[in-house]
Amino acid sequence: MWVPILSFHQCGGNVGDACNFPIPAWIWTKYIGQPGVDSADDLKYKSEEDHLSTEVVSVWGTRYVIQDYANFMIEFQRHFAAKAESIAEINISLGPAGELRYPSYNAHDPDAGYPSRGRLQSYSNLAKASFRHFMIGKYGDGLPTDWLAPPHGAAVPYADDFFAHIKEPSLYRDDFFEWYSDSLLSHGRTILSRAVNIFNAPSSAFLGIDIGAKVPGVHWRMSIDRAPELAAGLIRTKDDDAHLDLDTAGHGYYPIIHLFREVGGLPRAPQVTMHFTCLEMDDGSGGATVGSLAQSLVFWVAQEAHKLGVPIKGENALAGAVNSEHAWTNMDAAVEKVQYQGLTVLRMGDIYQSQIGTSAFQQLIQLQRSN
Repeated sequence: MWVPILSFHQCGGNVGDACNFPIPAWIWTKYIGQPGVDSADDLKYKSEEDHLSTEVVSVWGTRYVIQDYANFMIEFQRHFAAKAESIAEINISLGPAGELRYPSYNAHDPDAGYPSRGRLQSYSNLAKASFRHFMIGKYGDGLPTDWLAPPHGAAVPYADDFFAHIKEPSLYRDDFFEWYSDSLLSHGRTILSRAVNIFNAPSSAFLGIDIGAKVPGVHWRMSIDRAPELAAGLIRTKDDDAHLDLDTAGHGYYPIIHLFREVGGLPRAPQVTMHFTCLEMDDGSGGATVGSLAQSLVFWVAQEAHKLGVPIKGENALAGAVNSEHAWTNMDAAVEKVQYQGLTVLRMGDIYQSQIGTSAFQQLIQLQRSN
């Protein structure tokens, strides 16, 4: 069986990548002249450090390029229609490394990677215009006076001050992360919904084939401030939405998991599966200063997915895990204890070159067959 990944993102530049396949250069200039698109940089992410990412079109540019994505899906289906019976799932890229997140810890921002807090990616002209529109829609002309980040009505926060006060009550912070998270979810909803409509039209060759997408396990600093998850857009801070410390809302992951439930409930939708990473890791990975709660996160997310009726599969975050018996034990536990329904293992070449990996992979396959 085959699981094609429709990669609307650059392949290369992330952990373990040994290649460089950028997205087509024409995408940056094709929409110049459209509202809000004045230059080749406007569809790119721009970080708080003024660095641009070329890995993927930003979520605020999705409305311009969605038809390009749709055309690719249509042509992919036409070209591979005869292979439909061999396709187990069509996995849809929703961001950098194919993941539904902002490139908050990627290489365009030096020193932003693990285990830092990451960097906000909301400084492009399109992002700032979107934030202003969101705020006007919420408050009209009467912007709140108790926003902590000066000046009041700023388009985006002064990030250093913003994160320094992350644990203090702040309407500005809550408003910002509500918009930041909603922008990411809207992007994911737009692309996944289009995939459902194309691949599950009544006459579609791919009718009934599962659709999947990946959400990363940003597990570091979870026991400290959860800033990396916030910077990646995975969670928000508003109390009635977040519930960051409660099992009742997946420790903040209810909104992003509910997105998969929502798309899976569309007319004629097939099974829409959420893939989640870092299944091989322990709480405390990297030492106390990292603040990782990786294994807890893996369990919390799966439990919330089951509660919402969302199919969930898993993946190891780092290829080196295939050389560790303990890592395989953790992956087995995720499958057995919280019922991850499938497992993607990075990378097959590494597995075959490792005696531990080969043996553990074979045992895992045999276990699943027996179940």
